[in-house]
Parts: sequence; C-alpha cells; structure tokens
Amino acid sequence: MTDKPHMLLWVDVETTGLDPATDRVLEVGLKLTGMRGESRSVDLHEFCQCDSVPLDDPFIVDTFTANGLFRDVRDHGRRPSDVAAVIDGFLDDLAERYILHPAGTNVQFDLKFLGAMGVKLDRLSHRRLDVTAFRLASMAAGRDPYDESHATSHRVFDCLGRDIRDYGNYLKLWER
Repeated sequence: MTDKPHMLLWVDVETTGLDPATDRVLEVGLKLTGMRGESRSVDLHEFCQCDSVPLDDPFIVDTFTANGLFRDVRDHGRRPSDVAAVIDGFLDDLAERYILHPAGTNVQFDLKFLGAMGVKLDRLSHRRLDVTAFRLASMAAGRDPYDESHATSHRVFDCLGRDIRDYGNYLKLWER
C-alpha cells in the first residue's frame, strides 16, 4: 500500500479525427487537481506538428481555423515523438509523488491517442473518472447537461475547465 495522495490528472486532446491509428493529435492538455477538482497549478500544454489535415471534414477545418488551433500548431507544433517525451517526463515527475487517476470527458479516447503517440501510460491508475458518466446520469434524471453552457471552443484548456467545473457542480449536488 502506498501513502501517496490520490490526484486527478485531467486529460484532453484535440485531434484530426476519431481513429488513433490514422488520425493525429494536434493539441494536448494535462491538468493536475486534487480529488475534489481543486487546482494544483500544475499543467502541461503542447502542440503537435501534423503532416496532413482532413480537408474534406468541414467541422475540423472550420473549427480549428476559427479557434486558432491550426495557426498554433503551425507556429508552435513539435514532432509528436518530442511531445510524447515531454509528456513522459511530466508523468514521471507526478507519478513519483501521486497516484494519478486520469479524468476528463471520454478519457479513454484521449488516452488511446496519447498511447498511439508513444506516451507510456503505465504510470496512470486503471481507475478513471469520466465526467460523461455524470452527464449521462443527469440526462437519465431529466436534465440537459449538453445545453449551451456545455459548448467550448474545442481548445484543450477550455474543455478541461468545463469538465472540472462540471465535476465540481456534480460534487455539490451530492453534498446536499
């Protein structure tokens, strides 16, 4: 048994599609919080170079042009293998001090893309917090968790901020 504190490692990636075997990561965001979602001011933000963009997908082209992601990838993108090495170093450092539970929306999706980039995910707990489960439970209770407050710019820290905020709101509901 370890005496390391349990922490949430919020994960989000923006990609050129849904298949980690053929599509590429454009942006990665990782944010460490306590188990209640309180910020630890520890995060990582990286852009990945991309050799091809699916120009036949208007959502990808329109969204990532409008939100500036394509520009940031062009101006700041690094080779995916270099980004994977940075992420590995970041995870090594955190895993020495904490038990890291991956968290986010569809967190398994994000982890599959990171794994396809070569990131070593064995330092992360197999126990994951997926905010989607809370949103689906909210739908079952007759609420709309995907209303206009759910919308984001499709940039990693915007999405992570929404997820952490939603998680905190769900915790408050349980505390009543």
